[in-house]
Amino acid sequence: MRGGLVALIASLVACDAALGIEVLPRSTGPGPIPYAAPACATCAAQSCMAERALCADDDACDPLQRCVARCPPNDAHCRMLCERAAPIAAAGKAFRALDFCLRGRCTEPCLGVAGLGAIFGPGCACLDAPCGTETLACLRAGTPEKTGACERGLSCIAQSGLDPDHAQECLLGTQINSEVNDLRRCWSTTTCPSCPFAKGGALECVGRYRWQLPSKPRIRFDMNVTSFDNARNPVPGVTVRACNAGSCANCTAPIVSDVTDEKGNITLELPTGVTGFGGCLTLNKPGLVPMIVHPGFPLVRDITFGMFVVEAVNLPVLGKLLGTDTMADRGHLISIAADCVNTPIAGMRVAVEPTDAAVRSGRFINNTLDTMVKETGSLGTTLFVNLPPRATPPSLVSAYHGDRLISRNYAVIVPGTITVLFSVPRTTD
Repeated sequence: MRGGLVALIASLVACDAALGIEVLPRSTGPGPIPYAAPACATCAAQSCMAERALCADDDACDPLQRCVARCPPNDAHCRMLCERAAPIAAAGKAFRALDFCLRGRCTEPCLGVAGLGAIFGPGCACLDAPCGTETLACLRAGTPEKTGACERGLSCIAQSGLDPDHAQECLLGTQINSEVNDLRRCWSTTTCPSCPFAKGGALECVGRYRWQLPSKPRIRFDMNVTSFDNARNPVPGVTVRACNAGSCANCTAPIVSDVTDEKGNITLELPTGVTGFGGCLTLNKPGLVPMIVHPGFPLVRDITFGMFVVEAVNLPVLGKLLGTDTMADRGHLISIAADCVNTPIAGMRVAVEPTDAAVRSGRFINNTLDTMVKETGSLGTTLFVNLPPRATPPSLVSAYHGDRLISRNYAVIVPGTITVLFSVPRTTD
């Protein structure tokens, strides 16, 4: 009976937080802030005095400040619980200013250098030590408007369920990607047997989730186009077309199109229909290899994509790296396999049908194209060259973790073109 009562109380608190109802006390009375770590108290007093005073004078911020101050360094789960209990205060200007100051000037004494793995449960605490650099970058990531964006993105994912749709919503809401992806890549190659984020990735969602339906008839699609090299320079002048699913091979009548600006950016408005935009994007510019991009999942909300382009002179080089010549009457595919948190995943074996003896493949391992390994590295990326052209029906692309089917998607293969497919775990059958 007592266990049931505890569960009921916990669920009521969670519901209040979800509704935006503050469940922390409104007033804690005067007195010093009870910091769990004396070093944090010293640093906060010296480096964030103005922000502390502003928060202390705010009836919503002060109780939350006191709650977070009681969290020891390296206890991100404690901080998450404090903010869940007071979502309005956590989004307030006074608390954001204090949090941004502490993250920038008092990271180690106040937030620590670990603890992000444990947001997903005590069994994931073993992820922190091998990923110290990435953890620290995540703790410090953000802007004054989006302070703590990386940590809060992970907290959102932990609260909303481990599936690609919720993960995408969380990361778009915090507008942070690179620090989360860097940390997740480190986690996916770390041995931590009791944690679903450890080596092998988060795959619990496979066959157990569905994408949300769109909430508006059109969405904003932002794309940044860069070069396919370590410099990742912006590429202006690329024509980007949005195409219906049935016209990806030629896209003679695009839904909408535009050209990237001097920073490689473009914005398109895409129709969502009933289930979301399910078409593709094409990228073209003289001197570049034409590209077709399949998102691999329905686009149901405003989203930002980063995409690379390959110079035409470098296509034969990719073939040579795979021990062959690229054929003019064949197409090529880059498969990026992701897990339940929409992060590239290691240990995936990707297969394409149809195939034949002319096809060659390799995996990007630490930015090197390796033909000997048969599974993806932390970039989750596999390159195929000289695939037989397929438009109707398109080629079938399957990704396996061991013998387990993780994703199954379709991709159009066009001669002289690179198709890019993002393969997320399959939804409920």
